[in-house]
Amino acid sequence: MERPSNKAGGSVERDTAVTVHGEAKSQPELKSPLRKAGRGATIVTVHRDRRQEVIAVNRNDLADMRAFHAIEAVCINLGQFLTGGSLWLGIDKYSSMVAGEKFPSIIIVCGAAFILGIILDAIGFVHWKLRQHKISGIFDETEN
Repeated sequence: MERPSNKAGGSVERDTAVTVHGEAKSQPELKSPLRKAGRGATIVTVHRDRRQEVIAVNRNDLADMRAFHAIEAVCINLGQFLTGGSLWLGIDKYSSMVAGEKFPSIIIVCGAAFILGIILDAIGFVHWKLRQHKISGIFDETEN
């Protein structure tokens, strides 16, 4: 590589080695007169090839997956909240009962909330499986 000259004005070039697909290629590096004075910037762009297999996905498939994901997220999060909270509150109330005390009705409400939470978790899981099935179907259609 040669050292850039101190000529006034114009751009100064020097060669830099770039490896592309295992072959070394020479590429000029541009220097700006503004760069010498500590102002400005130089952008050196290096392009690299990238190859990947792509498949077409229609808007209906994407809309279905988005809808399944939204329902799945709401059901699972709400179900886990109800299941965990009702179980914790029910155990707490049951363990703090004094012998001979009337059975607190909050424990029944906690049991109902626990069952509702499990149902919501199951609905969320079903929607997750539907979304996974939809994605698998798209991949299966495109395999040769």
